[in-house]
Amino acid sequence: MFSHIPEELPPSPDLVVVALKSFDTVAALAPLVGRIPSTSVITSLQNGVGNEDRISARFPDNTVVAGSICASLGLTGPGRALWPDDRGGLAGARHRGDPEIARAVWSSILSRTGMECAWTTGGKASQRLKWSKLMLNTGFNALNSVTGLTSAAILAHPEYGRLALQALREGFSLMRRLKLEPVDLPGFPVSKMRYLVALPERFALRVMSWQAARAPEAAFSMRQDILNKRQYTEIDELNGK
Repeated sequence: MFSHIPEELPPSPDLVVVALKSFDTVAALAPLVGRIPSTSVITSLQNGVGNEDRISARFPDNTVVAGSICASLGLTGPGRALWPDDRGGLAGARHRGDPEIARAVWSSILSRTGMECAWTTGGKASQRLKWSKLMLNTGFNALNSVTGLTSAAILAHPEYGRLALQALREGFSLMRRLKLEPVDLPGFPVSKMRYLVALPERFALRVMSWQAARAPEAAFSMRQDILNKRQYTEIDELNGK
């Protein structure tokens, strides 16, 4: 059972999912302190990096899982999400706590969504996962939000395409400096993207345009925030880092 109202939480939830905007994380966690037992696994399905550390600071005795939604989703109403195709899925990695409990609880519950649930292991697994998802956002989310263009149209534009490529190159360069190997996410071979964006600009944009043309047209999360006239966007979390 999942709820956005703390008073409606079951006494000992197996899994608590944090799926709100990154700038709301700290305020949203405050009412949950003292309501979640140490046996509950907490997972962040948020964009950006750093949310897992904020959760761990509030709940130091809980197992925390870093997660990512790797699919184009939209809301059709309160509590109802639209998944227009079967591309992508969910990705997770232990951030802190018991690794066996983290994987077992996360996979067994979220697999009921019908989406693929990939699991990342190894050193710095949670950081590698979240930064890899950041690479999917950093090149196109902001450009889509201000232009309304799809990824394919952005790449076809002489200036926007170059800007998207530069953002991706900068992101992968930062990952190298942080010694974080990219992780392949459901439907998105991020580990291959780093080699693709390193190609000469003309060839990189051509291949990326071909791949983007196969993806369904959708408004990215930041574009949805603007269309819904929300006061803030996640620009700091997706591009400021």
